[in-house]
Amino acid sequence: MKKIALLILYCFTACAFFQGNENVFLFWKPDVKLKWKDFQGHIKSEDDKAASASYLGFLHTIRKTNYPDSVIIDTRAYFNRNKSWVKVPDVSPPLLAHEQVHFDLAELYGRKFRKALTAMTFNAANLSRRLDSTYVFYLESSDSLHALYDIQTNHGLDKFYQETWTEFAKGNLLQMQSFDEALIKLYVPK
Repeated sequence: MKKIALLILYCFTACAFFQGNENVFLFWKPDVKLKWKDFQGHIKSEDDKAASASYLGFLHTIRKTNYPDSVIIDTRAYFNRNKSWVKVPDVSPPLLAHEQVHFDLAELYGRKFRKALTAMTFNAANLSRRLDSTYVFYLESSDSLHALYDIQTNHGLDKFYQETWTEFAKGNLLQMQSFDEALIKLYVPK
């Protein structure tokens, strides 16, 4: 039940995501880096001990093509400006660098998702089910990695582990560079 609720939530978010609202969503690009002005959300009372929070992830949509046996999957890592926040006294370059790695890890899992899809075979009957189950798998794996990242770096305070994770993200993004295109075409026979 929890997975179904998460999937529904992500589907609704995906609708807003792909409406092209650049004022709310910042899409991952190699040359675009987070700035403190991107953190426009309000701090929730249960988060009063944290210095900042990034609301980000990756989502996908299915687009039809001119060919009846194929679809385009559009997958993008995003940063939600309206839900991400920072406490003004805690604004610092190291903390922003920590949040940037969260964004980079979201893109990494978007790439892993794209790679997995290109290795799969689909048909019209199983496309939606297989696509959604693969998405949930990579989304949950991404969430686990973000949690581990925060634990190991002590939310960016441990300089050694922060640098280790920064290099991990850079190296893995480079390794997955062949899956950096947001749009992939899948063959889907009837």
